[in-house]
Amino acid sequence: MLRVIGSLLIAAFKSGRSFYRRWCPFMVCTIKGTSMYPTLSDGDRILVARLPFTAAPGRIALIESPDPVHGWALAGQVKPGVLKPRLYVKRVIAQEGDHVPRGFPSITDKFVPDGMLILRGDHPASEDSKQWGYYPSSAVLGVMLTRL
Repeated sequence: MLRVIGSLLIAAFKSGRSFYRRWCPFMVCTIKGTSMYPTLSDGDRILVARLPFTAAPGRIALIESPDPVHGWALAGQVKPGVLKPRLYVKRVIAQEGDHVPRGFPSITDKFVPDGMLILRGDHPASEDSKQWGYYPSSAVLGVMLTRL
């Protein structure tokens, strides 16, 4: 009887941790790489709000990495064989209805279409909307609140 109760408590604890990780409105991320340098450096830790939000230019967004073939066209969709996509942080440069700024050769429109964002890393060599085009605003996973 004690074994059964112990097993149930362990299962409840594990499912509680999983529930917390999945539904907690905040998460802590560690930056790996230099795409957001000098704002964020390799090894910096940030607090991210995972609540629904309106992406505003200037905010730093947590997003999925681009697909090597389709870019960000598949962002927010389940990808077969990919258990846990890599996450990126990029700055929102423009949102739907804004003028497309210069320096984005993969984008030929004058205005950002509905439901899309233009993202850029702070480092000039960052891979972002310059190479991958628009990012769907509905696929943004969260926004950075502060550096820890």
